[in-house]
Amino acid sequence: MHLYVGNWNSRPGPKGISFYELDPAKGIFRHVETVHPEIGAGQMLLDAERLILYTVDETSDRRGETGGGGYLLAFSIDARSGSLTLERERETFSTKPCNLCMDSGKKFMLVVHHGDNGYVTKMAKADDGRFTSRVLFDDVTLVSFAMDPDGYPGEIRDIWIAPGEISERGYAIPHLHSVTADPSGGLFAVCDKGLDRICTFRLDPDTGRLSLLQELPVDRGCSPRYGIFHPSLPYYFANNEQVTEIHSYRYRVSDGSMTRLASAPLLSNKNHSAKASLAEPTDLALSPDGKHLFAAIRGHDLIAVLEVTSSGSLLLKQNLPCGGNNPRCLCVSPDGEFLLVGNTGSGTITTFSISGDGILRPMRLRADAVSPSSMKIHTGLSMV
Repeated sequence: MHLYVGNWNSRPGPKGISFYELDPAKGIFRHVETVHPEIGAGQMLLDAERLILYTVDETSDRRGETGGGGYLLAFSIDARSGSLTLERERETFSTKPCNLCMDSGKKFMLVVHHGDNGYVTKMAKADDGRFTSRVLFDDVTLVSFAMDPDGYPGEIRDIWIAPGEISERGYAIPHLHSVTADPSGGLFAVCDKGLDRICTFRLDPDTGRLSLLQELPVDRGCSPRYGIFHPSLPYYFANNEQVTEIHSYRYRVSDGSMTRLASAPLLSNKNHSAKASLAEPTDLALSPDGKHLFAAIRGHDLIAVLEVTSSGSLLLKQNLPCGGNNPRCLCVSPDGEFLLVGNTGSGTITTFSISGDGILRPMRLRADAVSPSSMKIHTGLSMV
């Protein structure tokens, strides 16, 4: 197997994309190379058929400038060695692009942006001659890129600007954190952790135009972070950065509606202590059969295993140490036999075997990493 690891953190320094050879049966976990350390590869997308790896450079600054936004990049994968070559780079024109998703026809790529909390105060002169000031914030956007026939990103086709919110507490800034397509490819869900909502969209398969279908508010202060669709049932699961519970939803592709079904804790009674206030859920991963959901929890440095029921509810089955510090990303192997955990704080990747009932067991197989934030496995036959 080939493992690609996107490295990101908020600190200055080299990051890039790391490439590993991985064979759990033989105990092989070998770092081959790390390329383009100048980019912060927040999230990645793998097109195994066309041997292309896509990533976003999660930056606020255009090359050589202050401000201007981040980038969408496409790398070709060498069919024999697995090495990466940068083929295309497109500006996204918004700050901190942090997640990406392609439509089922592979004609369009969607990119969401986290944005910054900063602002600019501009002097202004009113019509009556008096001077005043106005405050400007970054546009936080969902961007649709057209894809060339060869699989590389072309021009922007549409942009949705997430509106901010003015209340007695001041101006609340959107932070779009993830975009995910349902199995049919007809519905896209976006988690906005800044305004505590999940938005659903439809994408015109011919023009790439975006249509907002629903803005579903979640509990104030939850900060929905990542969402994941069940592979065969009409359920969507979202974690929340500020609360140690996961929410399940029933959705309809026809109108993009989502209805919350249930909530489930990510921490057992033993682990839900005073330290729970420090816990921040990070990533989610589903087993290929959709029977088990895995969740990473930094602060506690734990992995949670939940059983997915046929009704869409979730049952917590296990908490266990992640084997490192600050677990930020998860990746299940295509055969569903093991789980990889990328620990940004300790700069390590740890592995766990997955039993038939979803229970995880630590493996000795581990590797050093830069600051893992996203992982993709390429077997030559399937995509994760």
